[in-house]
This record gives sequence, C-alpha cells and structure tokens, in this order.
Amino acid sequence: PNPNSYDLSDGTKFTMNFRDLLIAPEDYRIIGFDYSQVELRVMAGLAQEHAMLSAFNSGEDIHKATASAMMGIPLSEVTKKLRAIGKTLNFAITYGSGAENIAEMLTSPDNPVTTEDAEELLKKYYQGFPALTGWMESKKVQGREQKYVETPFGRHFTVWEFIQASQPKNHLFSRKLMSKGDRMCVNAVVQGGAADIIKSSMVKAQHAIKKAGLEDKIRIIMTIHDALEFYVHKSISTQEV
Repeated sequence: PNPNSYDLSDGTKFTMNFRDLLIAPEDYRIIGFDYSQVELRVMAGLAQEHAMLSAFNSGEDIHKATASAMMGIPLSEVTKKLRAIGKTLNFAITYGSGAENIAEMLTSPDNPVTTEDAEELLKKYYQGFPALTGWMESKKVQGREQKYVETPFGRHFTVWEFIQASQPKNHLFSRKLMSKGDRMCVNAVVQGGAADIIKSSMVKAQHAIKKAGLEDKIRIIMTIHDALEFYVHKSISTQEV
C-alpha cells in the first residue's frame, strides 16, 4: 500500500506527497542546497581521524574509503556490497546505533546478519578509524562527569539520562540509562555540531543575498536537516544563487 494514501471517512481515497504542498509563488521556483555527509565531516574533524579526513580532502567516495579501511583492501577492490556496508556503518556511528540496529539495517531476505556479525563489523570499523574510539570515549567520560556535553560551537546539551540514572528510583534501569547517555554524548555533539553549522550558514547566506542586492529575488524559506531551501525568482540563474 502507498504510505501516502489515506482512506477518508466519506469512503474516498486521498493520496498526498508532502513535496506537493511546497509551492513557490508565481514567477519563483524552489532551490535547495545541502551539505555532503555533514555529520561524518563534523565527527572526522573533532576526532582528527586522519584516514577519514584524507578521504574527504581528496574527494574520495567516503563510503568506499570506509569499506577499504574496514576490510584492509585497496579502493579498487571495494565492491558495491562492501560499499553498502561502509555506508551503513558510517550512518550508524553518527546516529549512535548499536550492533543490534546495524544487524537489522544490513539484513536482507537472502542475507541475514546477526548481532554477532554486526559487532565484528563495528570492531573492523574502529580498527580502520582508530582515532574515533579515543574521541568517543573522551566524550562519554566528559558527559558522565559534567552531565552535559558541548557542540563544537560551545552549545551545551544536557545528558538527562545520566541525571535520571543517579536517582535512587531509577536504579533498576540505570545500566540502560547510562548506555543511552553514552550514545547521546557522541550523537549530540555530532548532530548538534551539524545543526550549528546550518544555523551559521543561514546567517551567512542572508548576508550574501543582501550584499548582492537580491533580497527581492532570493529568499530563504526553510531548512531541511542539512539543507537550505530558497524561493528564487525566474530571472536569477541557479548558478548565480
């Protein structure tokens, strides 16, 4: 069934694509610009993980580079399947997923992946990018001591799980809370850092539009995660934007 299709109370069927609700004013169009792997770049920079930074700086496919580092093979030997594993691990790490979730993401009808398999892949991932482990552990220690972590721009993120775990009434759930708190110590810094960059970019973009004297032709209308979206008058080329 179409997930965007709805049966209404009068018996009719309504099909909606959310994008269809976003309509530019007359003589305008919508243009969006998004960052490429912004969370991975934030994490690589904060951890100073040189193998990952080198891949970004040289313009390599980061998911292929990840698979290459994990498996200890040349880039030329990375297959489509290995690249998919590298991509899954990259997103899993930045979003704080554990072995169980990774196993679910990699499992297909003809290729089941166990939690043990996923744990082995995680081990290979951290072997390929050793600086990440030290940085992540330092964030967890910092979070447990302070009960908060900071984004690269100094914004505080309170790790409520650590505060909850310290309360006597939650002693039965303390291990689970602490585990989630550890993940948040990394996730909040990476995701929060990416969010800060987008906010900074909104300000910079608005200054650039004003400097170009195009405030009546280009308007920031919203952000979508790591993208900035604009209304652009038909008289302005995409390249100029």
